[in-house]
Amino acid sequence: MLQEAYLRLGVCVERSLNADRLTWTVSVYLPVRAHLPRTHACYRQRVWR
Repeated sequence: MLQEAYLRLGVCVERSLNADRLTWTVSVYLPVRAHLPRTHACYRQRVWR
């Protein structure tokens, strides 16, 4: 199941019942990184190298 896969990765998962009382909504709170990974050199413009 999708929820179990995210829990194995250590991500916070919330499951809530919808208003129709038949279906569920699964919310996943993905971690926010302090620093983004560097862009590969082939994608940077020559002006900035």
